[in-house]
Amino acid sequence: MNSSILVTNNLSIGYGKKIITENINIQIERGKITSCIGPNGSGKSTLLKVLSGIMPAIRGEVLINDKKMMDYSEKEKARTIAVMMTGYNSTEFMSCEEVVALGRFPYTGRFGMLTSDDIKLVEEAMVLTGVEELRNRDFMKLSDGQRQRVLLARAICQQPEILIMDEPTTYLDISYKLELLSILRKLVDDTGLTVLMSVHDIELAGRISDNVICVSGGKCIMERSEIVFTDEYIMKLYNVNKEHFDKIYKGEKLI
Repeated sequence: MNSSILVTNNLSIGYGKKIITENINIQIERGKITSCIGPNGSGKSTLLKVLSGIMPAIRGEVLINDKKMMDYSEKEKARTIAVMMTGYNSTEFMSCEEVVALGRFPYTGRFGMLTSDDIKLVEEAMVLTGVEELRNRDFMKLSDGQRQRVLLARAICQQPEILIMDEPTTYLDISYKLELLSILRKLVDDTGLTVLMSVHDIELAGRISDNVICVSGGKCIMERSEIVFTDEYIMKLYNVNKEHFDKIYKGEKLI
């Protein structure tokens, strides 16, 4: 089996005809956690949207399991990739259990009826993410951390090969961040799931990532995590001078 589950060939991304990042040639390893890091506005979210099929590339191609993304049907794509983007989908008047069950719809018939096996998978996903006690709660009335765990349960329930997440720890306090990342690590180690996510918190990215995609200045480079998470590399990637970098990490004021 090919160790790379997702590959890009000379990919250029952006909006309309405006290219943000070009000549992207990366290989996402199967069963690993790959984090996407870089300055705000560098194109991380755009890259994830293109890799998940939400928006088209300007040039180049994305291949999943050696098959071009454009050749996947919508149902095939939904069975292969689960996506958690920043912000919540419209889920008014839905219980948490109903939100999680949405992950089974790529597998249901035309009427969307859940089988007993589907219901079992919904339950297992809620238990794995620790949200079974929230099953009857209104999703929109949950805390941010609880919502993220419910959405993760929905993604797990989808049984994807790849989980793509845009800033999954945004707005979460440190305990929820660590809990969410611990669940992800266990999923990857136990099931072979492939995770690709953008991460704002460099320290957390360093703790969980196997590989890293660095996006900055119109370029996109893939590296092993041990190469990226050094002071010198991070300062160059984020264009931070050493004096400011040292003060930040020592908890000192910049001025």
